Amino acid sequence: MDHHDSPDPPTPVKLVGATNLRDLGGWPTATGHRVRRGLIYRSDSLAALTDADHTQIAALNIRVTCDLRGERESIRAPSILHGAIRHAFPIESRFEQVARLGADGQRPAFDASQMTQYMRDVYRNLPDKATPHLRQLFALILQNHNLPLLFHCTAGKDRTGFVAAVILKALQVPQSSIERDYLATNESWIPAFSLPGHVSPEATRILCSAETEWLTLAFDVIDQHHGSFDDYLHTVLQLDESSRHALLERLTEPAVSQTSFTPR
Repeated sequence: MDHHDSPDPPTPVKLVGATNLRDLGGWPTATGHRVRRGLIYRSDSLAALTDADHTQIAALNIRVTCDLRGERESIRAPSILHGAIRHAFPIESRFEQVARLGADGQRPAFDASQMTQYMRDVYRNLPDKATPHLRQLFALILQNHNLPLLFHCTAGKDRTGFVAAVILKALQVPQSSIERDYLATNESWIPAFSLPGHVSPEATRILCSAETEWLTLAFDVIDQHHGSFDDYLHTVLQLDESSRHALLERLTEPAVSQTSFTPR
């Protein structure tokens, strides 16, 4: 598909307590279809939503949320979305432990090179950590009455970004669009936390960024461990041919131009 025919990344829902809640739909697939809008959403933390935010999100009719945050993260800032069933799919973060390095003043500041290495390690480990939850997530999507569904972590960037990329890749969305969806976090997410003073400003910037290099590392690990992404879907995530077809039927639709669209 020509670049000019590709949609812009979905605009985040304008909220006070979350800045990275957006539809995963609208992206073109390699087969001339597009991902349906209004069925799958990705987000940062839902713990700070205001009453007005809840009212706005209610219009999305989200039935299920999948919280990818670690157990301590979830306990410290409970994720609540009125009317939705919450599933805990914890992918633990080591950042709190890493950020304490040097906090006692006895060690050098946590610098950019250390943060870059940390982020690379995060993404290399994401496939193994996320796999059992991805298996459950796809099962939820394929069951009736679970859509619209929203998944999220704290920033909606790394754990959420990887899970979103796996879903889009399973739907045969081209890599260029997968990366555009992933990088859109850099335009939308506004960090709502502060880091210890020993974490350098440049290290903080790296932590708060989405980089395609990191996403590529995660998919390289899948290829190395499982042969190919399709093999990973089939043997590890248990999406056989009929399940994959059902997923495509549920989440994609023919890409019809506006001029030929006939309202119901």
